[in-house]
Amino acid sequence: MPVFDKLPRAVRPDQSLVARLVGSFLTVSVLTVSFVALVAFVEARRALREAITDRLMTVAVGKEGELIRWVDQQRDLTEFLAGLPVLRDDAMELQHAPEQRMIDARDRIERLLRSAIGERSDLEKLSLLSSVGGEVIASTNRARPGSYRVNDLFYTRGKTETFIQNVYTSLVTGRTALTIATPVIDAAGTTVAVLAGDLDLAYL
Repeated sequence: MPVFDKLPRAVRPDQSLVARLVGSFLTVSVLTVSFVALVAFVEARRALREAITDRLMTVAVGKEGELIRWVDQQRDLTEFLAGLPVLRDDAMELQHAPEQRMIDARDRIERLLRSAIGERSDLEKLSLLSSVGGEVIASTNRARPGSYRVNDLFYTRGKTETFIQNVYTSLVTGRTALTIATPVIDAAGTTVAVLAGDLDLAYL
């Protein structure tokens, strides 16, 4: 009788070799499939991230252009109002005329400013500030005349040029604001007042 026939079936060499071969094959197969799956997952995640980033960048560029056009429109309106002779004359009278004429000039200015806001609701508030001291001498907000904005950047820059103060926290109201300011200039080129417009940030 062959010697191998006396061995238990569980330890016969031919079966042990097959088991080892099958086990090795399965191990290699599992490792290969796992590696391929991992690489595919990483690549898919990278491709998805790039696609999302590209789409977000496209949206961001479009929104940025829209925002710039919107701010430019409000800047053009503010400059147009500041260049009106009637506003310039009333601004000068408001600061130097007798009391009753000052009151009448303020009423005319505020009617003009309210009319501008009514046509372009993207402006939340318009105010006229004195060229010296930064006092709010007329405003579409009745609570504002008599206050001072002398330390605000839009006022100090707005006395010499059209200036857009990007989103900031107002020291007066404590609210977030975006303000456009431009000088009101007389015929001699002297700044007689500063016109400031607060944009309606609900648009954003």
